[in-house]
Amino acid sequence: MSEEHPAVTDTPELSLQHYQARLTEQLPTDPVAPHTCEHCSNLVLVFGDPPEEEEEDELEYYYSFHARITGLTQQSAQAGRDSGCPLYHNPELPSRANIAMGEVPLPSYREKHSNEYVYNGLMLGEGPAERQAEQNYSYFQDSGTPQPGFEFVTWTSHHLPATEASFAQAKLWLQQCLENHEGCTPPNQSFVPTRLVKIPTSDEAAYIHVVETKGKYRPWCALSYCWGEPQIMQNLSKASWTANSRTIPLSLLPTTILDAILVARRLGIPYIWIDALCIKQDDVQDMNRELATMPPIYKNSLLTISAATAATSAEGFLRPRPLFGAYTFGYPIRLRSRYKDGNEGYVILQRVDRVNEPIHSRAWTLQEHILSPRILSYNTAFLEWSCRSLTQPDCAHRSAYTISRLDSVVASHWSLKELFSSNGGQEKEEKKGAMHIWEIIVQKYSRRSLSFPDDKLNALSAMAQELGNKTKWQYAAGMWKDTAANMICWILVPSGKRPKKYRAPSWSWASLDGEVGSLLHLDTENELQGTIEDVYLSPASETLPYGSVREGSLTVRSVSLAVTYSTQENVFRELQNVNNSTIFWDAPQDDFGSGDQDCELHLLPITIPDRVGFDCLILKPVSDEPMQYQRVGLLSCTDDEEDSPGYLRGLAKLNKPRLYVIV
Repeated sequence: MSEEHPAVTDTPELSLQHYQARLTEQLPTDPVAPHTCEHCSNLVLVFGDPPEEEEEDELEYYYSFHARITGLTQQSAQAGRDSGCPLYHNPELPSRANIAMGEVPLPSYREKHSNEYVYNGLMLGEGPAERQAEQNYSYFQDSGTPQPGFEFVTWTSHHLPATEASFAQAKLWLQQCLENHEGCTPPNQSFVPTRLVKIPTSDEAAYIHVVETKGKYRPWCALSYCWGEPQIMQNLSKASWTANSRTIPLSLLPTTILDAILVARRLGIPYIWIDALCIKQDDVQDMNRELATMPPIYKNSLLTISAATAATSAEGFLRPRPLFGAYTFGYPIRLRSRYKDGNEGYVILQRVDRVNEPIHSRAWTLQEHILSPRILSYNTAFLEWSCRSLTQPDCAHRSAYTISRLDSVVASHWSLKELFSSNGGQEKEEKKGAMHIWEIIVQKYSRRSLSFPDDKLNALSAMAQELGNKTKWQYAAGMWKDTAANMICWILVPSGKRPKKYRAPSWSWASLDGEVGSLLHLDTENELQGTIEDVYLSPASETLPYGSVREGSLTVRSVSLAVTYSTQENVFRELQNVNNSTIFWDAPQDDFGSGDQDCELHLLPITIPDRVGFDCLILKPVSDEPMQYQRVGLLSCTDDEEDSPGYLRGLAKLNKPRLYVIV
């Protein structure tokens, strides 16, 4: 049977009850049975209490339960490998893998200083030293076997995200977080979005209502999803908004939105915020006003539903997951099991790996995920709960990780959780940490795509607003006035493209389309050459100061070096003897065009030249504006030699400091 999502436009009377029934009917009728053979049927997974931890280091190992496999010998392991049994066969295993004798522990751990979780792996080795020889499996309860002393999801239920069992698990996660997690804050009831979608109170209802909240608090969840093109429904507009309420048949909703409505209904959440339905898409003032409230919308929601698997709003995310084989997850294996209460049964082992979900390629969703205190993510391979106290999927034993999911966004000792939950400040180390956090956010953000390039700054505005509120810094088109001296030497790797329509001043990475390789190319301890006299920005909307800009300029007082750049040879003629120099162009195809030509450029040193080297902004005069320049790249020079004649001759030509206005 096809796994395509059911059409939602074939009847105007579609109800949630009928829709959920159609979803759960899609499980294939002839799934391949889990593997079992003489080489693995004699093995037994024995589950018991976890070993006592020697130290409580939240970045070390976590054991939610302890399991060992009995009946494994060197001879049986080799025989299993020779027979092709998938339990023993792993192409990543070294050919001389030392299969442990007797009992093999099955830990669940997270590597120290690593951002990747490793769930309950089947270790075919002698312990932590053999981590490279592990196969990572998730455990499922086999249907019809006794319930163990701890909870497993059944293999079949896991593959049907729209079942009552799946919704019950998600509801339990939410309840436990709100009631028991000390590190997770409840919503601030002093804020409520301007509009919300009211979830039907009956499964037989065939319509939803978009309502004005008028400042009266009501609990809501939010949806994070990919719009895609084209839209198959009419979004909220000035014309469609009448009498402070809008009624929409369920049959006219895109599948992703319909799925979110069903999830909210099953979780008992009475309202949901969806941008396409709660923001007037043809009203610039309304859009800017609502975009400015995105931080509290996501921060104060009960939950954010992440439609991770859906590349467009038409795809949906509640379709059945593959039973096996798809996405190279591996063959399911059926093993005997014994539990600490004495019961015996069977479990299903199946590799469940992470894939690059479509939602993680969309620029808008980065800030939605970072700001949300709780996320229910419908991934390709599993359902996953994530909050500031816990991260766990439905495909492994309930393992409580105390590491914030936000730490995976910031690969340093400074976590967004710590920054966004503090009062901010201007201490040296705190400022340095905040700058590195912003660099990582910008790097990740710049790798994502936008349907509308003009949204480059708007789609980042919520995170910028949040960081600005914490640090009290002044925002500057993707950068910060307070740290501009450290951030103006950003580089793109590889070079990017300069859009024809103005989006930001050239000294900001947001003026280009491309991946930011480094935002803090300069170390915060570097001694700077010259001073930044002024940073000017004119926002496109006063109601969205962290969003798009009309114009901007950066005024620097510094010395400079006039040079001739040969586009054919890709060198500066005056600095040909400078050793170890690297040019990072911003958008050379757009800034210089094609053909053989020499260009008059200016090098503006940002650090004080010394024996180690120096960094220069590469500026191009703006033809129609005297004394104004456009940034077109960065020159980074290093030299470890004691004497560098070409280097020194270039410095000797530097003129006296003057003002340079970069636009």
